[in-house]
Parts: sequence; structure tokens; C-alpha cells
Amino acid sequence: MRFEGVERVDPEDPHPVLPDTRRVQVWTDQVTFAGTVAISGELDLADALHLDQALAAGAEQLRLAGSAESLAARRATALGEMSRAQLAFTLHPDEEGTPVDGSTGQRPVRPVTLYLHVSEDALSGANPVGRCQNTRSPVDVEAIRAWMAVPENIGAL
Repeated sequence: MRFEGVERVDPEDPHPVLPDTRRVQVWTDQVTFAGTVAISGELDLADALHLDQALAAGAEQLRLAGSAESLAARRATALGEMSRAQLAFTLHPDEEGTPVDGSTGQRPVRPVTLYLHVSEDALSGANPVGRCQNTRSPVDVEAIRAWMAVPENIGAL
């Protein structure tokens, strides 16, 4: 759990370099009896929201294709499909609900909107903490600047 007080400006180091904690681990050395493997990770917020959206869409496409597995199992299967370069599921139900491959060969764009709040103090460097309304969490102002520095992200995150 993160506490905002910890992320306030340290007068002795007003611009600390935050460690890059992004990571993904696949625990292939710990395979369960059922043949499953745990994964864990920490992603950039925008990437995590996109991944969550992609997993939800993939799980829904699997449901439309007739999968009776739980939502959690379909999300796991969707992630496996993504790992095999199936970056977008393209099944679309016809009038009877039968899945039909409607592939266009292009990755569909699923925009993610981040609602970010940055105070005047944060912009001036007095307080490096912004807020993300989506997750109700503090966000480093430098991360917000990095997201907004990519032209494709403007209006796309």
C-alpha cells in the first residue's frame, strides 16, 4: 500500500529519481499439478489498463465462441492467445450468435482514458504528486509528463 505522505517532496532531495519497478515474471520453474504457471508483474498504468481491456475483450470473444470456462479462466486463455501473437480476437457473432471470423488484419484500437489531476504546485515542482482518478491513487508527475510527451498518447490514453 502506498501512502501519499511518503511521496511528498523531500526538502533535501526535491527531485529524487524513482526506481523503475515495472516487471513481468513468469514462474515457469513452479508448474502446478494442473499444468498452470503463476505470473506476476507491475506495469505502467496506461499499459495495465490496456492489458485489462484486452483481456476482457478476449474473454468475451472466447465466451462468444462457446467457451463455458469461468471469466478468470477465459482471461488467462486470452493472455495465452496474446502471447502467441494473436494480438486481437476477431470473432464477431452473426445473427444467431455463431462466431464468425471478421479479421481485417489490423489491430483494433481500444482507447483508454486516464483522468489525471495535476496541481499548480506539481507543475512547478513544489509537489511531485499528481492523481489518477481512474485508480484513486497518487501518480508521480514525471510519469504523467512522460505519458503526455508521446504525441500518440494525447487524446489516446
